[in-house]
Amino acid sequence: MKRIFVCMLLLAGVLPFSFARGIGEAVPESSEQADVSYAFGMLIAGDLLTSEMEFDAASFIRGFRAAMDGGDLRFSDQEAMALVQDAFMNAQDAKAAAEAAAGVAFLAENALKEGVTVTESGLQYEVLVAGTGATPDISDTVRVHYQGTTLDGEVFDSSYDDEPMEIPLDWAIPGWSEGLRMMKVGETARFVIPPELAYDNAVLIFEVQLLAIVGSGDGEGELENE
Repeated sequence: MKRIFVCMLLLAGVLPFSFARGIGEAVPESSEQADVSYAFGMLIAGDLLTSEMEFDAASFIRGFRAAMDGGDLRFSDQEAMALVQDAFMNAQDAKAAAEAAAGVAFLAENALKEGVTVTESGLQYEVLVAGTGATPDISDTVRVHYQGTTLDGEVFDSSYDDEPMEIPLDWAIPGWSEGLRMMKVGETARFVIPPELAYDNAVLIFEVQLLAIVGSGDGEGELENE
């Protein structure tokens, strides 16, 4: 959303002074002006297609032509910006509502799977690979490998592209802090975390491997051959 408003401001502020020609006046297709104009159109169209709002290309072209040709405009600049902002906000609200409904349905279905434990807070916990080491406390720092995905399977964060992460449990999001205190060193588990235990915007899925309790001082705090 931010990028499209930047493009719109550039179109409004730059084109009339630097690039503007009559809409029907041809320019060489290989010229810098043609390249820049094409790039503007491509970026704006790309953002509009992914903006989660309904969009009418024919009306866009009519508004664009009217502004470029200096014709009568249906809206003032302030009215046009307000309309666009409202449309984006409404589209975002609709997307958020759809994601919330999908999250509720997924949590209800996943809670019925064999091997899934649902805690009092709503965290859903499933052991994928059993561990035999110690279990961390809230005051511990742990070393983990992890991968986070959205409900549609998109990976949004992963330590496997880099090094394991060390994190104090009292700094972690609530779903992580609770889930890791149910694990044993060497265990791999799946956390399905409701929004209120994560970032308040979506259900998230993490597969977490507990490699070590850092500085625990006991012999069970490290996973050998990690």
